[in-house]
This record gives sequence, structure tokens and C-alpha cells, in this order.
Amino acid sequence: GHSLSGGNKRVGMLHSLSAPTANKSSKSVDEALGVLVQGFLRGGVGSFLKGSTPSPEIRVGIAHAFVFCFHYLGQSWIEKHLPSVISHVSELVKNLKGGSSPTEVIAARKSVFFILSSVIGRLLRENVQLSACKEMILSLQKSKNNSDLGSADNSLESNEHWQVC
Repeated sequence: GHSLSGGNKRVGMLHSLSAPTANKSSKSVDEALGVLVQGFLRGGVGSFLKGSTPSPEIRVGIAHAFVFCFHYLGQSWIEKHLPSVISHVSELVKNLKGGSSPTEVIAARKSVFFILSSVIGRLLRENVQLSACKEMILSLQKSKNNSDLGSADNSLESNEHWQVC
């Protein structure tokens, strides 16, 4: 795993994000990634931020937090949980609030591109990169099928955001 101080000590909450062992559940990692998604989309979990649109700086910071978490969890964890990784990252653009400004949409797309290129493009082996591409295609198909069924008001628009990334 990665360390923050150059030593072998793991810091704070990230200690609980280490690759799952026999007594650790990936559910807690999913919950932590879900918190990052919510912070990216809605501005955080603090009462004064709830419901607001997060600043571009917060979104950039959260994108870096995603990359750090995935690097920390490691290549083998990502490979085993690839569908979950793709799902969480795709949520960053698929669930943008309706009426988002073009600037917000572009920033979100760039953040997702940064996460995908940093993690999938640089951390994973070529055969796993191909598996990640397949997962992204499946995610796009699922999103398109949902928009064809009219399951969400902004699903067509969100599918386009995901396609661009």
C-alpha cells in the first residue's frame, strides 16, 4: 500500500480502506466511495454544504481522492472489484443535477477522465484494461436501455456525459 509520510504507517480513515482481508468487507469500501460520489455531486455531507453545487476545487479534490483510494487499495483489489469501480466513477457524470452549467459538466467530465486515465490507464495491466473497457461498455448499454425505457428524466443527457468520458 501507499503511505503518506514515507513510512509504513497508514493514516486515519484510509486504514480501514486497505485491501480486504478475511475479516474486512468490501461493503465499507463501497460506502466510502459512495460518500465521495455524494460529495462530488451534492457538495458534501456537512449540513452547510448539503444541496449546494460543489465548487470546481472540491470536485478536483474529490477526483484526486478517488485516485488516491484506488492506488491505496491496489491493483489486485481493483481487478476483483472492477464493476463496482466503474459504477462509482460513472455516477460522477451520470447523476449530475439537471440544469448543470456547461462549465460544471465539462469539469465533471474532466474529473472522470482524470480518474479513469490515472487508475485504469496507468495502474492496471493491459488485459484488465480491456476488461475495464468491457465494463464501461456494459455500463453505457445499461444507461442507454434505461433512457430508452424513460426511467429517468435526465438519463439521455447523463448517458451522453458518460459517453464523452
